[in-house]
Amino acid sequence: MGNAAVVEFDGTRYTLSLISWGILRRTMQGAAAKAMMGVPFVPGYELAVWQGAASTQILGLLCYFPDKQTAKEWFTKIEASIKEDGLANP
Repeated sequence: MGNAAVVEFDGTRYTLSLISWGILRRTMQGAAAKAMMGVPFVPGYELAVWQGAASTQILGLLCYFPDKQTAKEWFTKIEASIKEDGLANP
């Protein structure tokens, strides 16, 4: 499963990308997470938001989700929020 969207706010373009982690990546990252944090959280989905044109994108947000339903819900919420207010760094 993968979703993508391009959203503009106040003349700035944002790209959202939601991807599913495959079994190999989940296994490798899960072992690293457990070793570093002692917690075996292994994301099922990754949501990335970039700011800028396709050739000069700056990563603005990176989120991990355990399941498809939660990932899709937050993709929709973040997309709507960017359309309304943009993406600002505090």
